[in-house]
Amino acid sequence: MKRWVLAKVLAGSIAALLLGACSAGNARPQLQQYQLAIPRIPLELLHADIPEIGDVSAAPPYEDTAVVYQTSPTQLGIYHYHRWISSPTELVRDYMEKLVGSEDDGQPTRPHKLILEARIDGFNELDEGDQTFGVVDIRFCLRRSHSKPKTTSCWRDRHLTVASDRSASAVVDAINRSFEETMVELSNQLTSRLGGGLQQPQRSKEALEQE
Repeated sequence: MKRWVLAKVLAGSIAALLLGACSAGNARPQLQQYQLAIPRIPLELLHADIPEIGDVSAAPPYEDTAVVYQTSPTQLGIYHYHRWISSPTELVRDYMEKLVGSEDDGQPTRPHKLILEARIDGFNELDEGDQTFGVVDIRFCLRRSHSKPKTTSCWRDRHLTVASDRSASAVVDAINRSFEETMVELSNQLTSRLGGGLQQPQRSKEALEQE
């Protein structure tokens, strides 16, 4: 009788161990979500010179919430379980609106208002040799609406920040710092360009789109 009880206990223990091993083997990684956290960037412009935010678009890899990594000039991948709380297009638009204070302030509509647009070509981890970077690469265009012809001024801003290691949290922190530098540079560009009026650029928006 004792042998039978012992055998039953051992069988139950082995079954429990096997079930636990199978459950551990089938467990999925936990989803991690990230957000940007940069301080408010000051922008000193007269109300008449403050642009409204127009189209904010992105290359296909950055239209989704997955964090993107790049291992060579021609190869990109995504982390399925590491994601932004919103797509980079939404995150960038949100901070651009905060920068220019584009919420309704009760001021009358301007007939020839300025429009600020953006195209995201990089918002990712970059692995080069034994170093990992957080990359933000955005092309901005500033134009005046209802003008004939439309006057457009475009420029590109690209920042790389070295990550402390290759963990997802370190990469996100590096992207965050690169994005902060991008917003500071955007503030400087708007102040410089609009302080002296919107000038006709040497290269048109259409020419830049062909790059």
